[in-house]
Amino acid sequence: MERRAISRWRAAAGREWPILAILAAYLALAVTYGLVNPLFEAPDEPQHFWFIKHVADHGALPVQGEQGLETWAQEGSQPPLYYLLSAPLVALIDTDDAEDLLWRNPHVNMGVPLKEGNKNVYIHTERERFPWRGTALAVHLVRLLSTLMGAGTVLATYRIMRLVFPRERALAAGAAALNALAPQFLFISSAVNNDNLVTLLASWTLYAVLRLWARPLRWQAGLGLGLLAGLATLAKLSGLGLWGLIALALFLLWRQGRPWRTLLALGAAAGAVTALVAGWWFLRNLRLYGDLTGLSAMLEVFGWREVTPGLAALLGEAEGLRISYWAIFGWFNILSYPLLYKLLDVLLLVAVAGLVYGALRGRRRGEMLAAWGWLSAGWFVVLLVALVRWTRMTSGTQGRLLFPAISAISGLVVYGLSCWLPRRESDPEASYPARGGDPARHLAGAIALGLGLWAALCPFLHIAPAYARPPILALSDIPATAQPAQITYGETFRLVATTLERDSLSPGETLRLTAYWECLAEVERDYSIYVHLYGREGQALGQVDTYPGQGSYPTSLWRAGQVIEDRYAVSITPEADTPTLARIEIGPYLLGSAEPERLPMADGEGRPLSSPVASRARVAAKEPDSYAMAYPLSVTFGEQIALVGYDLERNQAKPGETLTLTLYWRALRVPDADYTVFAHVAGAAGMAGQGDGQPMGGDYPTWAWRAGDVVRDVRQITIRPEAAPGTYQLLVGLYRLETGQRLSAADGADHAVLGPIAVQW
Repeated sequence: MERRAISRWRAAAGREWPILAILAAYLALAVTYGLVNPLFEAPDEPQHFWFIKHVADHGALPVQGEQGLETWAQEGSQPPLYYLLSAPLVALIDTDDAEDLLWRNPHVNMGVPLKEGNKNVYIHTERERFPWRGTALAVHLVRLLSTLMGAGTVLATYRIMRLVFPRERALAAGAAALNALAPQFLFISSAVNNDNLVTLLASWTLYAVLRLWARPLRWQAGLGLGLLAGLATLAKLSGLGLWGLIALALFLLWRQGRPWRTLLALGAAAGAVTALVAGWWFLRNLRLYGDLTGLSAMLEVFGWREVTPGLAALLGEAEGLRISYWAIFGWFNILSYPLLYKLLDVLLLVAVAGLVYGALRGRRRGEMLAAWGWLSAGWFVVLLVALVRWTRMTSGTQGRLLFPAISAISGLVVYGLSCWLPRRESDPEASYPARGGDPARHLAGAIALGLGLWAALCPFLHIAPAYARPPILALSDIPATAQPAQITYGETFRLVATTLERDSLSPGETLRLTAYWECLAEVERDYSIYVHLYGREGQALGQVDTYPGQGSYPTSLWRAGQVIEDRYAVSITPEADTPTLARIEIGPYLLGSAEPERLPMADGEGRPLSSPVASRARVAAKEPDSYAMAYPLSVTFGEQIALVGYDLERNQAKPGETLTLTLYWRALRVPDADYTVFAHVAGAAGMAGQGDGQPMGGDYPTWAWRAGDVVRDVRQITIRPEAAPGTYQLLVGLYRLETGQRLSAADGADHAVLGPIAVQW
């Protein structure tokens, strides 16, 4: 008898090997995500954990109010089931060190995925390393519990599809793979988050509802439905939406001719059990907050939207919802490759078109299939409507909020794709041909392989690098090509050198700078680093403020003698006046006061500095045709620079008055020296005025020019008070300041004549 049982088990395992393989892959990947992702770097993870910790420490649920705003925050009025299940694990461990792990990064880019660096909300130290102790161990145990809940969801997806398509195991495997291997599902399933429990219970509720079509209808089935719906409601408020699913199921059964008295009894039984399971929670909320759901107490902490978004704004947020359903890590600030999201958009469009095509062709018939289609779509719509309502109240459009419908979504997508596959002529119910292979299996395999590969790479390509500390070097490791800086800040830091990824950029592009810092002495305080770019006449072109290591390595962790290779990315404002040779200033400062506290600065020889200019970068010139020149011309100097036009305010002036001359230069190649521009008002009576100087007042010297640059150079020429009246010529050219040697024009002259200037009394 025992042998027969083992034989049956082996036979069942042989038939169901796809789901076993998918579950094994899911567990391996989810555990990997949980290990790679630092503690509390998933949405609301610290708040969820502090709710659990409060239950474990005090044996009671938290109450929203002033207490807990810095710990469980808005989650304190969440339904309690996830936290009650997790608390026994945490109660076994001493978590007194929990607050020590909440070392917040003041420069975090939370919810800003397109901004580089500072992805970490918290600073991570050796306390989090394996072997885990204290709070780190407790968090990983709860993460493992969440992972097991996710496995239950994957199994539910498979069982739902096997129930609906009993002869097509490949469709069930494809849906389970689409569920299990979605990177965002893996990420949330490896985090401390109550979404995992409500998703598990909602998926099995959908399965239980569909079983009403598979078995004789009895009112007793309502007991199980009520239990699942009640537990889901105690897991998260979105579980209340399952009553929309149950109501739709009862309506469909009634339309199909099932006895209304049985349906009424079934619904009443389900409602009674739900009330028994979850009713106490609503009564508690009413007593504590005057609100059955406790939602008002949550929003008082989380924050209401100042302006309720309209349809256009909601549609604008749909992109973030779609992306975050598939893959966005950290606190909504770490993206994967943009192309992959576009491919998934195409996949979804093909699937939706397949569902429409299958419905129009009448490809499949049967009560079970029709019920599954309506119920899956209906449950998705219920959740979507709830999400829209939530989004209109507060900012919270995240794809994970649709995960309670992930079993339905995954099934519909795979079925929609399968509707494009050929059918066996002998069996119109099948979605694959009798010979020549099994397209449904190929579809499931492609989903598992493609999605699995992406999911396997995400922790190492996106998550881990976002939290990595900067390299620690020796002075000898600094590249020989780095530009020496040798700026000392107090007795603590020295900026040894810098490198630029590119020394020529355009407005709107990103400047990438690597700085090599030497720690001269132990640092007790956490200094931030500023990198500021200044252009023409001191125009601010961009800045970044951060802890070192893009937020991961505060200075209090530095050790004397270390050389830190630190990288910065600064976006250049699109409104930058170009061209300019931007100066890059960099230095440490202390946050926390109205005027940031900075250290005294000195150069390599100990001389005080007023500003720490570490490097310079070209911000490219505008296109030539973007300038409207009053007087175009073409005079070439030394086959290097051409004067292509000028503007002159007026051609007459009195002694003491100032003329404004605008010159337009084009670089024909990189100039061979640093040239000074001269603009002279000269005649037979001598020099009446001049305006010499580097182009653009030194903001863009000629040594920085590149072929094709067009430089707009504004010069002020003051007529000397003693200038005699008469007609003078306006002469323009270039010369080397150190020698006075002028650059020759093409005709052999050393200047260009722009026209007469009349000096009048």
